[in-house]
Amino acid sequence: MIEDILNFGRTCRRIRSNVLYFLRGKEGAIYMASRYAKSKVNALYKEQMKGLLALKAHPEQNIFIRAPLSSGKTLLALMHAEESWKMHGIRTMIVATPKCFTSWIDHIRMLDYKLVKSRPEKSDVIVFHSSCKGHRDFILSSSNRKLESTPHYIFLTTTYYMGGSHSSRSATTRLVNLHHLCKQIIVDESHLLKDRISAHIDSFERKIYLSASPMDHLRDFKILDLVNKNKKSNGSSVKMKYSFVSSKGSGVDLIKDLLTKEITGRKIVLFTHWDTLKMKQGMAWLKSNVPGYRFVRFYNTSEFSLSRFRKSKERCVLVTTIFSASEGTNFEMADTAVYMDFGRLVPQRARQCFGRIRRRNNQNPVVYNYLVYDTNNPVSYINTRLNLHNALDLRLELSKKKGSTVNKIYRMMAKDGIRIRDLPKPDFVTIFGDNNGNRPLPFKEEDYTLPLFQMIGYMNII
Repeated sequence: MIEDILNFGRTCRRIRSNVLYFLRGKEGAIYMASRYAKSKVNALYKEQMKGLLALKAHPEQNIFIRAPLSSGKTLLALMHAEESWKMHGIRTMIVATPKCFTSWIDHIRMLDYKLVKSRPEKSDVIVFHSSCKGHRDFILSSSNRKLESTPHYIFLTTTYYMGGSHSSRSATTRLVNLHHLCKQIIVDESHLLKDRISAHIDSFERKIYLSASPMDHLRDFKILDLVNKNKKSNGSSVKMKYSFVSSKGSGVDLIKDLLTKEITGRKIVLFTHWDTLKMKQGMAWLKSNVPGYRFVRFYNTSEFSLSRFRKSKERCVLVTTIFSASEGTNFEMADTAVYMDFGRLVPQRARQCFGRIRRRNNQNPVVYNYLVYDTNNPVSYINTRLNLHNALDLRLELSKKKGSTVNKIYRMMAKDGIRIRDLPKPDFVTIFGDNNGNRPLPFKEEDYTLPLFQMIGYMNII
């Protein structure tokens, strides 16, 4: 048992170091997987192991686990829910964002939980969602006392039902009332929580938040940060090469030029800002004017589109919007990505887009990324480059300055004879970004090339 190993490690300092060495190594990763997961999981990541041990060490505390993208947070949560039931008889409510819902269903199946959407009595997990109407009706028509007599110990729903929509108020009332049955609630992508949803979640006895993004103002929470500040990639061996692509617009002609003259990959993800009408028009144009490719549209969590993209024998482009594919979606099969108007994004959204592709299970050693910016607008280039640095380096915690401020800084630097394209990363990020980390300067003083007083002068322009 894990408890026995941990207790053994407490007997003396030397044994403790041996236990830690075991748990941090390959053998420990395999052993932990055999204890917590089913046959399809051969070993756990270090982040999963640390998270599971922390949840075990603090069984009555609210915990926020910040773990990097592709570190297995979903699997970690399901393993903890199973252990909570087996060891302590505690049922768990899991709340995912609608975009992440498909990923949770995939992990439930990966762990060999039975899920019969029309028959809750034949299922291991209860799913309160429109895709599982039999499960939803079962919850709505059953009292807590009746549910207590069932073997179900994992209840999965989405933020839509947990107060995210006024049209689902009756469903929210019923789910919140389950806090008498479920002693803990796990919330995925917790940094996206709205106040009205948080208020409902507060009813539950123990709260576990999961996210790759930092969260502020968490009272009564133990914070566990699994993002390794010493490593940019946090576990992924995929090298993200990039090119800046200047454009006088963001139209389909540029996309055609990239696909026919520049890109050599076979699995390309095209991130756009298209609305529904532009997506329909853009897809039609690309199919008619760009030969040699198959174009597949992806929206929200369309598993069918991902399957077509994954299985295609032709060179294939998955066309999506940045907001459809920012969380809960994995493009681990991609070898190339094109980001239209990358600078429009907030830095965290840009990081999420990169994280959809830079997965641990991506078999491509290198992914080529093309970042499109408006050549007539210096702010577009600055924000594109700022987003790139934040997406590549998980140690950074950045937000962007207002466009008018960025423009003033750019003009002042140009007046002083400084070319922003020649600025190294530390100078560029510090001057044009707002650092949200604990230190006022995100890099060491010796990393900067400009005099500190000069940089501070640019930083204070508003």
